[in-house]
Amino acid sequence: MDEVMSEQEMINWVKENDLSALIREGEPVEAPRATEREIMAVRTVRLPAAVYEDLQDLAESRGMGTSVLMRKVIEEWVASQLAPTGPRDVVPVTELLDFVQRAARPAA
Repeated sequence: MDEVMSEQEMINWVKENDLSALIREGEPVEAPRATEREIMAVRTVRLPAAVYEDLQDLAESRGMGTSVLMRKVIEEWVASQLAPTGPRDVVPVTELLDFVQRAARPAA
């Protein structure tokens, strides 16, 4: 099994070794541009199983992944909370869908 080098050991190795052969033999790759990909934070969210199943169904019906739908809903909610207060000319689609779904549920 290969031994893992510390950061300082790697620095010393690079300083002490000729890397030209590795560079010549290597395959060029295109690095993604920083503007092409936004850095994402990963967080765990606990949801009741039934809510998560509904979320999966909603995402599938919209042709997107569950995480994408969750991200869209959260982004829209955060943006709405940070928006200036007062009359709103624009209502996020997720709020409209939520309102419609609540209105369509039978009264308990």
